[in-house]
Amino acid sequence: GETGDATLTFVPISYGSSMVLAIKNRDLEVLWSGTVENTREMEGGFFDEATNYYEIQDDRTSVVLKTVNVLDDGKLVVPPTVRHRGKDYTVVGISGSEQTSVCKNPDELREVVLPSTVKSIGEFTFYFCMSLSSLTWDHFEESALTEIGGNAFTSCTHLKALTLPKHLRS
Repeated sequence: GETGDATLTFVPISYGSSMVLAIKNRDLEVLWSGTVENTREMEGGFFDEATNYYEIQDDRTSVVLKTVNVLDDGKLVVPPTVRHRGKDYTVVGISGSEQTSVCKNPDELREVVLPSTVKSIGEFTFYFCMSLSSLTWDHFEESALTEIGGNAFTSCTHLKALTLPKHLRS
């Protein structure tokens, strides 16, 4: 999160080992970086087995996918639910942050399948995912999507068409 003129950035390396922390100024210059052990859980969210980071929402029953670290041959299939500490959380959103794609290797992302539970695609979610050519839903007719944030698809030069639900508001 932001504190004064610095931004704390989390970059997981691998499940169960360590995570790089970087404190950057508003110009994105690194002021400090180091590693921290035990990346499985952080305040406000948690990592799954593939080191994808989910942010727990205020209702404590849903999550937003914030960081994708591992792709299966360029394909990202977002699950409708994720389990953490014996509790199931509904995935209601996917979102990048501060001009950063949700995918740590945006040039490798070619295909995305979203669950019908996703209500929002946040700002900068697929920012500079230039190889992204397909975004679909697991059950399009049941899609809960109502919102797409600004710059969500900026520079997705291979994404030629996108079918959106009728009830999309913004």
